[in-house]
Amino acid sequence: MSDVPLRMRLSSDQAAFLTEVVAGYPEPVRGAAARIARGEVVPGEDARWVGDALADEMMSVRGYTDADGWTDFGLRVDDIIGIVAQWSEDFFD
Repeated sequence: MSDVPLRMRLSSDQAAFLTEVVAGYPEPVRGAAARIARGEVVPGEDARWVGDALADEMMSVRGYTDADGWTDFGLRVDDIIGIVAQWSEDFFD
């Protein structure tokens, strides 16, 4: 039995979506998101940057409106935010 934690991987569509969502963010966020999209474990702080960016986008008008609730965009972000968190090096601590 292995002590290496199993992390859920983003599908290729989810990885592309992650990259698209953070495209307007600073390089450290984009870089961490790119590493996560490739299935690389990142430092905890980097994973939090990406998670914070995703949460901001999910709660933006693209992700949620008072009139309609969660949009398709918001639901897609919700689908990946938990997976992204697992790629933090301290997720299983």
